[in-house]
Amino acid sequence: MLSEKTDQLTSWLKEGLPDLARFTPPAKVIDKRTASPWMEPDLETILQGEGIDTLLITGDETDAWVMGAVDRGSRLIVGRFVVCSSVDPTYDAMMVLDHSRFGTRIEPAPVAEILDAWPG
Repeated sequence: MLSEKTDQLTSWLKEGLPDLARFTPPAKVIDKRTASPWMEPDLETILQGEGIDTLLITGDETDAWVMGAVDRGSRLIVGRFVVCSSVDPTYDAMMVLDHSRFGTRIEPAPVAEILDAWPG
């Protein structure tokens, strides 16, 4: 069942986000069952196994990603205007917190800049 959902997501990524489709594979898709991806043991296993220390954060409920990534010591690149929270005031507060408190670990970047810098 999990593999079927992952296949559906991968298909959606390729169809819905053509600019990112060329990265899947080799990019890996991890299906998460809770708001925080850090509750999925596969995530940490993959990150450690691949020696990944930088994460690109996009999507919804990014506040659930950020603190766990900071806790593990990751460098974070947060795509501007491609992240959100469940309510606007929470998003605004997280952006202020992220950049004032964790500015040495969290870097905002426009999507065009991210795609231009992406290898390959």
